[in-house]
Parts: sequence; structure tokens; C-alpha cells
Amino acid sequence: MRDILSAETAAGRKVWFAVGSGEGEPQELERALHSVFQEAGWKVETQMTTGMVLNPGVAMLAADEAPPLWVGSVQRALDASGLKVKYFTGYRPYYEKKRKDPKWVGVPIAADQTFVIVIGPEPHGRRVAAVFGGGTRARLVPAERPAGSKSQRDQYVESGGGGNRTPVRK
Repeated sequence: MRDILSAETAAGRKVWFAVGSGEGEPQELERALHSVFQEAGWKVETQMTTGMVLNPGVAMLAADEAPPLWVGSVQRALDASGLKVKYFTGYRPYYEKKRKDPKWVGVPIAADQTFVIVIGPEPHGRRVAAVFGGGTRARLVPAERPAGSKSQRDQYVESGGGGNRTPVRK
């Protein structure tokens, strides 16, 4: 993951994270990812979300329908991490439209943000023990599960899968 991020040479490389306030698995994951991006020479900004419950899992919300090419490096790095990440484009117009409704709550995206990586709670009650040990893959510790059962993510990580291959760009 670090190698992919370090190889990106675009000016203004910056990553934005959104994570719920408090302490737990999402905050541990954010700190680990924050560290990897920073070590690779990226500027990092994190916003703590309040007043909303984030959806489970990790999502990358690209502001525009066709984000800059360097956003693909972030996607490839996340894929290489072994994390299952959902990718979406065109979030800014969606956000601008939805925020007019006073009842709607969503992750903010500022005018200068190219994307935001949203880290919600782990959908299967797992916690991150150490992320990117050795610099390339997440090492995850499963929470209590019925004997013999494995989540899709357990099976994916054990198989050495390379990540979600859904492209950011269309």
C-alpha cells in the first residue's frame, strides 16, 4: 500500500477521512491508514462526524463523476490493503442536493475535497488488531463468531485477495 501511494507524484496529494467520534475499531483503522498515507508523503485531514451514525464498513466517496487520475492511486492502495472498500463517484452533486433537506444527514464534502474515505463500524463486529503490519496488508482479529462460520471478509482476507476491483472512473 505504501509503495503505491509513494509512487504517486501528483501535486497536492491529499487524503480526507471521515470517522465517527469516540474510540473503537473505526478510529484505530483511521489512525493506521493516516499513518500509512503520511509516511508515503501525503497530506492527511480527518474530520470527526457528529450527529449521525455512519454506515458499516469503508467507503470512498469521490466528489466528481470523473475524479482526477491520481484518485486511482488511492483506490489501488486501498485494494492492496486487503480491505473491502465500496467506491462511489459524483458525491458532491448528491451531497449538495440532499443537504437542502434539513432532515437529511450525511458526510460533508468541502469545495476543496476531491474525495473522502468514510470509515464506519465493522459490519461483522470485527476489530482491527493491527493494520498494515509489514506495510501491505491488514491483520484482523475476528470477534466471537459461531464455530466454523466465516464472514465474506474473513474468507477474502485469508485467500490473499487483492481488494475490490470496482474502478473509480467510469
